[in-house]
Amino acid sequence: NCAAVPEALFESELFGHRRGAFTGAHEDRPGLLEAAHGGTVLLDEVGDLPAGQQAKLLTVLEEGEVRPVGARRPLRIDVRVMSATACAMHRRLEEGAFRRDLFHRLAVLTLRLPPLRERVADLRRLTDHFLEAAARRHRLRAPRVDEAAMQLLASYPWPGNVRELAHALEAALILAPEGGLS
Repeated sequence: NCAAVPEALFESELFGHRRGAFTGAHEDRPGLLEAAHGGTVLLDEVGDLPAGQQAKLLTVLEEGEVRPVGARRPLRIDVRVMSATACAMHRRLEEGAFRRDLFHRLAVLTLRLPPLRERVADLRRLTDHFLEAAARRHRLRAPRVDEAAMQLLASYPWPGNVRELAHALEAALILAPEGGLS
């Protein structure tokens, strides 16, 4: 999650570091991109990257190599980069808050997942999935959601999208009387 990585730790987290590169660097540590060599890495909330981090990420994507903090030479990496964001990227581009060159480098193949309010047909499957997962975590029996409750869920616009649904269902599961949600 790019939004969760403090700017001061960005290079170390993504590119890694070498022992002695800074106070507390007691051993070599591969970054997320080096660890993903030969595979895929997902950069979630990439739209929230500050400008300095965007430039560093663009360089890595263009060059195909990372330079761990404190390393003398860069390392070649072969990694497929996927990115996701909930922000309106075209607005961020217009505002100058996101680099156009990085956007085009990341947007080779773009998939738009409509918000939950635009795909109400998925609500039953998502509700069942999230309730089953929450029930396992809390060692409870997954409740049955009746049609009246499903209609109520379908009438809500879900501004927080699927994450809001998941958290609302988990709270309902915890608070629900034995036997179901209605």
